[in-house]
Amino acid sequence: MELIKFEDTCVISRADGYDEDGGEVLKEVYNGRCNYQQGVQTYREWRQRNSVVVLSGDVRIRENDTAIVTQSNGVMKECQVKTVRNVKLPITGERFTRLEMEYDKEVSDE
Repeated sequence: MELIKFEDTCVISRADGYDEDGGEVLKEVYNGRCNYQQGVQTYREWRQRNSVVVLSGDVRIRENDTAIVTQSNGVMKECQVKTVRNVKLPITGERFTRLEMEYDKEVSDE
């Protein structure tokens, strides 16, 4: 029985210093399947996206890592990790990494 379907793909990178031109160098820390769940929180006229990305297994991700998610329909999102939670399902014992995102925006693939 599959409780969570991992139909999206995700590349997560972390800042790893700067190059000689002062540009930030990113190191890839995860590249694989994921489950992207878009969420929106509204307060009066303010709308904040608070999406969630779920990874299979215990994956060592940190707050402020950057994720590029490609949904199964081809839409790409860029997100920044706000909170990382490693969870274990009580019935099956499966382990997942749940990432709450601080923001997400649609990315053009051009």
